[in-house]
Amino acid sequence: MNKEKGMKAGLVGLFINALLFLIKLVVGTMSHSVSIVADAMNNLSDFLSSLLTYVGFKIGQRPADKNYPFGYERFEYISGFLISILMLYIGLDVFRTGMTAIFSPVKLAVESPMIWVMVISILLKLLLAFYYEQQFKATGSNVIKAARQDSLNDVLISMAILLGLFMSSRFNFYIDGYLGIGIAMVIIVTSLQMIWSFIQELVGKRPSQQKIDAIIEVLDYQSNIEGYHDLLIHEYGDETSFGSVHVEVDDRLSLNEAHAIIDKIEREILNATGMDIVAHLDPIDLTSKYTKMLYDKVKSVLKNLHPDLDFHDFRIMNGVVEFDVDVFEGCNLSDSEILEALKLALDEPMHVTFDHSSLLDND
Repeated sequence: MNKEKGMKAGLVGLFINALLFLIKLVVGTMSHSVSIVADAMNNLSDFLSSLLTYVGFKIGQRPADKNYPFGYERFEYISGFLISILMLYIGLDVFRTGMTAIFSPVKLAVESPMIWVMVISILLKLLLAFYYEQQFKATGSNVIKAARQDSLNDVLISMAILLGLFMSSRFNFYIDGYLGIGIAMVIIVTSLQMIWSFIQELVGKRPSQQKIDAIIEVLDYQSNIEGYHDLLIHEYGDETSFGSVHVEVDDRLSLNEAHAIIDKIEREILNATGMDIVAHLDPIDLTSKYTKMLYDKVKSVLKNLHPDLDFHDFRIMNGVVEFDVDVFEGCNLSDSEILEALKLALDEPMHVTFDHSSLLDND
């Protein structure tokens, strides 16, 4: 249902922005108004954004298949990136036109069609913003939320153009070129923000803290695990995510008992977040005094180096002490410095893995 509402919102935006683009382009060209033509280009960029909304929802609706087992939602990122590049070009061209109008000004004869087209634009954009607000409440889509704010911004732009037309007709004060540059800057800044946003999505940015916290809440509730770490989340769109996490359990549990625990965790995370997650078992020794002695030594060394250094996956395999050190972002200690301090304190054969990409603040 949310997808259908999103597609409907995209179609409404397509129609209104296409209509405003054509009307303003005709009136602005005939009247030689740089600001009205610039606003037409702004509506063209809004049309492209609405096209992105519609196409993104439409293609993202397609179910996963053999060739694309994680679905098609990432198509929105690719199409959005390309449209943002086109919007940037439009903004730069409008900026060039505005600069030309400033250095080679043309007297602007303000006529009633110019006034009416801006009044109609304000009314339609206010109605569109109200419509987007209702759809945002129904879907919770951030794309629709952004479209609502963009419509309100367009209202302010149209009001500024109206003011410029009034000043031109009453006081012979020509700010048409400056208004064109102002609108161009809005298009340029918006397109650059969109480009950066889509680059982050395509590269693979950190998941939202809300999504991470929802998983942590389920894990913290488990009374029969000793800890957890190495949480990974892979996002393939706003509604498709997969993940994995390592769960520490008492090594005295039978395989069936341990398997039942992680099955329960996977189900509860799926129910709480809608995310398929794979839980990996890490059995830990809770009874050996020798293991505990070495564990406490490692903990003491790391805390003395820095209070925020932590570790996990501690075990002794064939006489070799193995564990992972969680190195927080911004740590001023190198891996080799940490390793050297551990070797001096333990004097045991060891294999240490350094983890610099944890999603968890405290593994």
